[in-house]
Amino acid sequence: MYVFLTHGAYDGLLHHATDELKNAFNAGRPTDDVANYLEPWSKLLESRGYPPAEARDTILTVLPDILHYDRDRPAHYPNGRVVTDDVYDMRMAFLTHGRVTSDGVGPHGDYLPEFPFLGVPNPQAAGEDVAEGALLTS
Repeated sequence: MYVFLTHGAYDGLLHHATDELKNAFNAGRPTDDVANYLEPWSKLLESRGYPPAEARDTILTVLPDILHYDRDRPAHYPNGRVVTDDVYDMRMAFLTHGRVTSDGVGPHGDYLPEFPFLGVPNPQAAGEDVAEGALLTS
């Protein structure tokens, strides 16, 4: 059995899709992505300011749904990913044709120099309770 993980950019593309389309995409195979999603996703980017040819070329940078990695180039999205890549900002620029380039949230400053790389969890704020994986506020 294969488990496919998606690029971050797809969250924004699928956000506007029906549940049926989201489920079909998540259950699909990357070999079918261009045939199934090039046209509708190109149209979505056109609706966000991309000229038609540029929309098509841009979608082809994320279809098929695989994360490319070239060992001869530095690892940073879209050539692989490192934990410090601000993929959300990249997604916003991608989905808005560069009109929005930042969510205004800066990078973490607490990364560790070795595995597991992520810093210690943020302290729990007063009045918050974490139960069964969900954050509840009183």
